[in-house]
Amino acid sequence: MLTPDLLETKLKTPFPCMISACLAGEACRYDGKEKLNHPVMDLLAKYQKPYLLFCPEQQAGMGVPRPPIRQHVANNKTIEILDKNGRNWTKQMEKSAHQCLLFAKQNQVDLVIFKEKSPSCGVKFSVFSHGVQPRPGFVARQLLAAKFLLISEEEIVSVR
Repeated sequence: MLTPDLLETKLKTPFPCMISACLAGEACRYDGKEKLNHPVMDLLAKYQKPYLLFCPEQQAGMGVPRPPIRQHVANNKTIEILDKNGRNWTKQMEKSAHQCLLFAKQNQVDLVIFKEKSPSCGVKFSVFSHGVQPRPGFVARQLLAAKFLLISEEEIVSVR
């Protein structure tokens, strides 16, 4: 559970945090837009916290703009990731998740701030074939399994 004290402790360490590139103003979303989040960026600036950008979908080779992707689930497990046109991106997203995990470990990331409700980055909610569900995104799940502290931009606003 994220508390103001835990967040402040992480923001004061010299280790970088990793954030969804769209939250820093990168136009990398499926619709070609960004989702610049001023509260997140202001907080990082206040603490002079170094940060690294990562977009799992771009890392998987998806262009900008691109058809939106969705996770398809069977037996409570993601079995494939398809875009709106039916193209299967599962293998590319598995590789992207692995690269994200390596990137975080190699750079000694101690905090990850990802975009909520993203099929890749959603921390507590993600997009599935049947809509937004209370489950993490495909890449976020890998980082959570590796015990990274993962929070969403929405949580940053709620604990400030």
